[in-house]
Amino acid sequence: MIRSKIAQLLGRSAGGGAKLVVIAYDHAGHYFHELLGYTTAASVLGISLRIIAAKLVDPAIAAQLHAERAIDSLPHTWGIHPPNVVDQLVAFADEQGDLASLWSALDDCDLGSRDMVLFPISRPLIIVRVGAWIARRASRRRPNVFFRFTGGELIDRPTGQTNSATALFRLACSDLNRRHGQDRVFLLADTMPLSQMMTRVCCRRAFPISAPIYHALPARGSSASNTAQTVYVHLNRYSGRLTGQLYEIIRRVSMAEPSTSFILHSRDLSGEARIALESQLASHVDLLPAEQDTPEYFANISRSTIVLLAYDAEAYKISTSGVFVEAAGLGKVVVAPGATWMAEQMANGGGVGTTFSEPTAESVVTALLQALRDSHRLGALAYSLAPQVRQANSSERYIERMIALSRQKPDMQLIYQLGEEVDGAVRNAVGIWWRDLR
Repeated sequence: MIRSKIAQLLGRSAGGGAKLVVIAYDHAGHYFHELLGYTTAASVLGISLRIIAAKLVDPAIAAQLHAERAIDSLPHTWGIHPPNVVDQLVAFADEQGDLASLWSALDDCDLGSRDMVLFPISRPLIIVRVGAWIARRASRRRPNVFFRFTGGELIDRPTGQTNSATALFRLACSDLNRRHGQDRVFLLADTMPLSQMMTRVCCRRAFPISAPIYHALPARGSSASNTAQTVYVHLNRYSGRLTGQLYEIIRRVSMAEPSTSFILHSRDLSGEARIALESQLASHVDLLPAEQDTPEYFANISRSTIVLLAYDAEAYKISTSGVFVEAAGLGKVVVAPGATWMAEQMANGGGVGTTFSEPTAESVVTALLQALRDSHRLGALAYSLAPQVRQANSSERYIERMIALSRQKPDMQLIYQLGEEVDGAVRNAVGIWWRDLR
């Protein structure tokens, strides 16, 4: 167990008296749950936690997270969308007063070499500015800084192709590699394939660490004992063609299994698309509000027998799904697109369910009926695996691995040309680190 290894290394609790500062520029959706998870995990690990949020954050949300509203929001031009590339290139050469409120907040934390700063979102210019900030500090006052990558920063997820921000991340890492103290800055990838891609394009090692997911506990025996069949359908911006086919999917399943009921959550859809979809499905499904608080969100998933992730496969080739992990952590059977990270997790015991091969009504209906007709057996297995899913994909495990990294001095600069494939040396280097850390 990684915590015991760290405890042996430090001769004390896993945290070893370290501080963790989380910079919360975003707090919506899964980011809120991620931040909520850190509050619990830090207490368990004996770490002093500070969450520093934007000044514009709703005070009620900040209070739930015990967060300090102390920093200015990021400039709009710092996003990762193609229209902002020219603005960001200009900003690379500008003076560095744009994050003054962040430096002030971090100075108040009195950070040293054992402490950690985590950015749950990553942007090229934040990496550049942090590199310069680290270099300005004395060695004993340089904390370990971590940037989490989910995949969308570098990849156009609907197509699976790298986006134009990839070049900016390469520039940012090239600048970082020349700075004093750069060995204290860590790039963290949610999956192994993403870490390999990042190592290639950034010319800097990226470390794979399972996503920090906040979990609710399943009701005792919930999935194994359910008799009513309820399907929780989740749509998002990556649902693509399946959004327009959902009515047909529900119609066919209802004809084959008339006792099945449906719950629909479609938070990420545009207002117009959401209204059109809900008017079409209103008499067939229980429509959930777009915004839910945390207890409501997990309670609605808990009502289901099966969770249908109606997504296009391309968006999840190397990126994780928070909803998948949340559902699997609740012991739910999941129906997801094949040839994805979710399908790989189920094949390796990280969840239970069925997959559909094409984003068509016919393919989804086949997978959904298979899950429904075998739901008692699959549900019992899903419930039995839920504890290990929660353990492997948690904020506590994430922080443990950050602590382990901060005590090491890994080689950061693996030199590869942009466009080259990751060769066996990189795979082996990252793979050996991943094996040892586990």
